Amino acid sequence: MQRPGARTLCTACQAPRVPNSAQTECVCPAGTYPSTGGTCVDCQQHFFCPRAATNQPIPGAGAGQFMKGCPANTLTRRRGAKTAASCLNAPGYFLRLKAAAAAAAAPAAAAADVAAAAAAAAAAAAAAAAAATFVAVPCGANEYSAGMDRATSCTPCPSGFVTDPESEVGSHTSAAVCKAPPGYFVNGDAVAPCPVGTFSAEYSNEAECAECEEAVGAGVTTASPAATSSAACNVLEPGMALLDRSKVVLGPGGAFGTITGQTSGNTTKACPQSFYCPGGATPPSRCPRGMMTEQEGAVSEQQCVAPPGWFLPADASQDVQECPSGTYKEGWDRAARCTPCGEGLWLSARTSGIDILDPNNGETAEVKYVRGSPESCFIQPGMGVTKLSSSGVLQAVVCPANFIGSSDTRHGLSVAPCAACPTFTVTAGNDARAASYTTTAGEAVVIPEGGYYSISACVTQPGYGYYGDGAQECPSGYYNAGGNLLPCKQCPNGTTTGATKATSAASCTLYAPGWGAEVDGSTARCPLGTFSDGTNSAASKSACSKCPEGRTTPETGATSAADCSLCAAGYGGASPQSCKPCVDGYYNPLSGRILDTTRCLACPVDRVFLFPWNGDNDFVPLATSPAGATSQGDCLADFSQTVDGAFFLDLQEGPEFKSADAPGASGSWQWCVQRCRDSSSCAAATFDYDDKSCKLWHPGTAAPSSYAASGGIALKTVNSMSVVSKAKAPADANGDAATTTAAVAEVAASASNSLVQAKYMGSGHYSYTAGSAAAASISAGSLVAVAVNSLNDCLRACTYNNLCSGVVFGAWDASTGLIGDIVGAAAGTKCQRIQGTSLPGNSQRTLIKANFKALAPN
Repeated sequence: MQRPGARTLCTACQAPRVPNSAQTECVCPAGTYPSTGGTCVDCQQHFFCPRAATNQPIPGAGAGQFMKGCPANTLTRRRGAKTAASCLNAPGYFLRLKAAAAAAAAPAAAAADVAAAAAAAAAAAAAAAAAATFVAVPCGANEYSAGMDRATSCTPCPSGFVTDPESEVGSHTSAAVCKAPPGYFVNGDAVAPCPVGTFSAEYSNEAECAECEEAVGAGVTTASPAATSSAACNVLEPGMALLDRSKVVLGPGGAFGTITGQTSGNTTKACPQSFYCPGGATPPSRCPRGMMTEQEGAVSEQQCVAPPGWFLPADASQDVQECPSGTYKEGWDRAARCTPCGEGLWLSARTSGIDILDPNNGETAEVKYVRGSPESCFIQPGMGVTKLSSSGVLQAVVCPANFIGSSDTRHGLSVAPCAACPTFTVTAGNDARAASYTTTAGEAVVIPEGGYYSISACVTQPGYGYYGDGAQECPSGYYNAGGNLLPCKQCPNGTTTGATKATSAASCTLYAPGWGAEVDGSTARCPLGTFSDGTNSAASKSACSKCPEGRTTPETGATSAADCSLCAAGYGGASPQSCKPCVDGYYNPLSGRILDTTRCLACPVDRVFLFPWNGDNDFVPLATSPAGATSQGDCLADFSQTVDGAFFLDLQEGPEFKSADAPGASGSWQWCVQRCRDSSSCAAATFDYDDKSCKLWHPGTAAPSSYAASGGIALKTVNSMSVVSKAKAPADANGDAATTTAAVAEVAASASNSLVQAKYMGSGHYSYTAGSAAAASISAGSLVAVAVNSLNDCLRACTYNNLCSGVVFGAWDASTGLIGDIVGAAAGTKCQRIQGTSLPGNSQRTLIKANFKALAPN
């Protein structure tokens, strides 16, 4: 025990401890408290720790000996609070100053020592301080506080915003508790009332109100704005009607006034067609006077109109009426009349459809057809449409005769004039003609004339033919009776008419240009070298006219002398006007051959006749031909011998066969031939190489006669070329080539020989001399009888016989070609071949002359 007045040494506290207020003990500093481990730790959050009087625990005090809880609804920001001043108002609260309270009584227990007394004094001081602090009070209605700021009041909500009166005490911790009241919504920084047709039942920060349509159904709205519940969605929108179990409620009462009872199956839909719905509790009203609405959803009677095809009479007592036939109306309106289609015979049909809607579901229940557009207007078959020049109005008319109207009912308002029949056609018959037309009253009116509706009704006039796009008059050579759609018919083959527009074949009375009669009277195209100008009567059976001599046509069917523009075969010239017959030794094989220098072609010669007798005895003949020769077949050797070598024709010397001159050394076979060549009557020359004598044969000069009286002789000729295209067939009795089947067959069978050994055959041409007496000079041994009956067969027997030089034949009948017996010959002998001889060593040589002046037995 320390004595009074004794002095004690103070000891410094070890950090962080500090002396207590009595400086009797090192204690934890304010804001901390001693832990069970003896260290000083921070005071826990929402508590404060004043400096302790002692570190020694007071029995039963617990942690509260060192940590003091903040007053109600106050909080500290962090740990380590030292005094109650660190306790701040909690969010949703503000601080209000509390009245001074009586000081707390000191502990009853006496302190055992000075330290205990000091601690007690400190506790009493703390209690006194606490008694003088603020108290935390919760924010009231329509205000809030974020707290922790010692605020002595809460922040009021923005104007119009309120707090939910049902919110918990102390929950007004931010501006988020400021909400739009029921019936309102947040519109930016302010609140606004819910529009009509919407509602808000809650305190909310939503930017829009709930839709009646979503909560109750389409077509329902509120009576006024700022509705606070779906119960306010109890009126219909204009243009809407109420459904009760899928049926439109058309009368008052019942479901009206109980729209909110949707559980009973009520819904809404657009106001039915032909009704109007003003909205609210008023049921749909039917349009007056039978009027309709174009669609659903009408809101007033002004939307009630007459539909297309109907009009609303000016008399208010009358309902809408349908447009009569001949008129139409397009729009949905209250027009007092329909529009006429035009003037005349217009009708109109119900062609435009309008939808009649089911009142309960709005779907199309029916399509009603009306006269609702210009397309409803129509004309009937056989009619046309013209525009009146005075008014521009369209007029429907029955098309007159010779015009064609519509082929069917024709709809629409456009000009459709009656079409004139094609040129030179007229209407006829009733097959494509409307017999009557129908009036707007439905009556049938007979059409007396016209009313045709098909081009088939247009037929040709007599004398005209149809050619696709119109008729044309029948030209010469054609005809048509008319009343049809056929082209003109051509006259029978080779005939024509005397004029155009003929109506029947009876008018085909002339030969057509380029046509004429055949020999048998039949009609045929004019052959080459003839023409016909179409002026000859067919009844006359006139033949075509021949071209001027020496001229021909380029083709058959020539129609005038001007077509005779070419030289004929056998003729030549520098122009058609100078065509002349080819002279002796020339020919022209082609029709129309025009030669600049030599008018006809010179006959070619390649013949050489041999006679082996001491020296150059080869004979090259000249070529000869008849006037107008047309081929090489007409080119003959002017002298020939039947075979090469020792050819001699045994003739008896007499008046017709005698020496030309006395034999002498001056004579030559060339001179002998020339003497015969120079004599027109000389038929053959025989030259004797031994004595140089020359004998000439002039048959028929002593006793002239005729072929018909006593026949005659015919001497064979040969072509001037060794090979020609073919041997000419034996001439018939008229000088023409034989055309009998037998003759042609025999020539054809000999063709190969004629091409290879032509010099041993005849050309087919013969030199004729009349009278059997002409054969008097021929020795009997040179004559060989041939059993034939005609001149042709007689000639044929010689033509292809090598040694035959000619024939003797009896009297000739020109009409039949038959021959009689030869005078002086054995009975029945009608034909004899004149046989030459070929005897080697014989000095006599015979050359037979081709004489064109005696080529025909006429």
